[in-house]
Amino acid sequence: MVTAAFVRRVASICRIAFVRCAATLLAFAAPVILAGPGELSAQDVRVTATADTNTLRVGEQVRVTVSVEHPGGYLLRNIGPANSPEGLEIVGVDSAAPASGAGGPSVRRVYTFTAFDTGTYVVPAFVVYYSAPSDTALRSATGAPIALFV
Repeated sequence: MVTAAFVRRVASICRIAFVRCAATLLAFAAPVILAGPGELSAQDVRVTATADTNTLRVGEQVRVTVSVEHPGGYLLRNIGPANSPEGLEIVGVDSAAPASGAGGPSVRRVYTFTAFDTGTYVVPAFVVYYSAPSDTALRSATGAPIALFV
């Protein structure tokens, strides 16, 4: 759930224009606002992203591993950041590798980021678009952003 404290924290971490922060926050709030109660109770696809470190020096690289757990038979498309990372550069992307997760099949992709200036940066939330085998509707699942301190 998106709370006022969460909004204040993301805004302070971002250190960018309010419009850009609002776009990031809407990526979280839109599924909650637009989906009905029945749709929220059982999300089919789950996106998680973890960084190997949150603190790095100028020019160092950080690897962010994105995992997407999904039921068998689902078609996944476009695993990537919701928007361009402000102040960060993507220096590498591993191809998506299938894996087996606790909740069923999963896909793992590793992004490598770097920064060439000091500050606090946000790796945007990762989004995956998917469709179920019995349905042609295109849906999306969104993870959480990651703060990096350079």
